[in-house]
Amino acid sequence: MNATKYQDEIMLNPDENVLKQLAEAEKKFLLEGKQAYCPCRIITGKELADRKIICPCYFYMGEIELQGHCQCSLYMVKK
Repeated sequence: MNATKYQDEIMLNPDENVLKQLAEAEKKFLLEGKQAYCPCRIITGKELADRKIICPCYFYMGEIELQGHCQCSLYMVKK
């Protein structure tokens, strides 16, 4: 998906409570000296595998195409 299509079709979840929870989870990772990992994924401790779960994770586009939102519902199709 190119950047223009991404901008036109995908948005952050408009629910402020969801955004706050996810931001707090990512903030916790950053305060621990880690990357801003997707809060819905399990960190393996293996650098190559864990790179795929830095938010926005490697999987989010496929999830959005299949179900309209990523696993943690941070990103979703614009309505």
